[in-house]
Amino acid sequence: MTVTQVETAPGHVILRADRIAPDIARNFVHEHTNVKEQHKVLVWGLQGCYTDSEYKSRLSWIEKELGSKAMAYLKNIPPERWYVFANILVQPPYGWRTSNLSSVSLTLGLRGLPPFDFIKAISFRIMSRTYKRSQAAAKWLSEGRSMTPAAMKVYESQSREIGKYRVDPSSDDVSFVYNQQPSMQVGRRVTISKNHCTCGFMDQHYIPCRHLISVLKSRGELDLVFNHFAPYYQVSSYAEVFLGKTINLPLHEEIQRPDGVTKSPPRKKPLGRPPTKRKRSKGETTG
Repeated sequence: MTVTQVETAPGHVILRADRIAPDIARNFVHEHTNVKEQHKVLVWGLQGCYTDSEYKSRLSWIEKELGSKAMAYLKNIPPERWYVFANILVQPPYGWRTSNLSSVSLTLGLRGLPPFDFIKAISFRIMSRTYKRSQAAAKWLSEGRSMTPAAMKVYESQSREIGKYRVDPSSDDVSFVYNQQPSMQVGRRVTISKNHCTCGFMDQHYIPCRHLISVLKSRGELDLVFNHFAPYYQVSSYAEVFLGKTINLPLHEEIQRPDGVTKSPPRKKPLGRPPTKRKRSKGETTG
C-alpha cells in the first residue's frame, strides 16, 4: 500500500484517502445507497483526523449525516491501517512521502532487474552503505560532534526563520508563536514539557521546529535546544548502530547448491505477447 502525504501548512502533514486507498472511498459510496459522490469529502476528513478526539467527533457527524450503518462501516476499519491519528504520532515519517519500496532511493536504477539480480544488487548497496556509515561514525566521533550533520542541517534551516516570529507566553510551559508578517498571521502553540508544537514539524522529524526554537530563545534557554532532539540523532547513538559494523556477502560459488530434493517451481510459457515494460505500482515515482 502506498502512503502518500500532503502538506497543508509548513511542516503539517495529512494522509490523503484518495491516494492511499481510493477503493475505500469508492466502495463506501457504492455500498451505502444514501451516500452521494460529494460525501467522499466526509470520508477524507475522517481519514485525515490528527487526533483521536477529532476522529470520534467526525464519526458522530457522519452518523448524523449518513446513518449508523455508514458510520459502522468506517469505524470497523482498523485505525492503524488507514487513519492519520493512529500513525503520525506513533511512528514519525521523517519527511517521507511514501512507504512504497519502489520509491525508496535504495532501489533507484534496480527496479527493472529480475528478482535474483535485484536482491543481489540491493544487498551490495546495503553492504556499501553500512561501510560508509561506519566510516562516518568514526569521523564524527573524532571531530567531537554531538549531533549528526543531517540533523544539524534540518535544525539550521529552521533556525534561520526564527526572526520572523513573535512569542507570547501563556504559562511557564505553554507559549503562542505568531508570524509577524501581516499576511501570515497563523498562530502555533508550543508546549515545552511535551516537546510539541501544533505545526506538526516535530511530529514528523523529532527535531525542534522554528516555533520551539523561537520560544527557547525568548526564554534565554537556547543552549538547551539539543535536549529537544530525539536521542537517535546523537552521534553516540549513530555510532552504537554503525561503528565497526560490516556486512560480508558470500561469493556466488560459496552459496550452497540445490540439495537435490527441493524442486524449482514449474515453468509455463505464458500466452500472448510477452510484456516489454514493467508495470509501475500505484503512486510510484520515476527514476
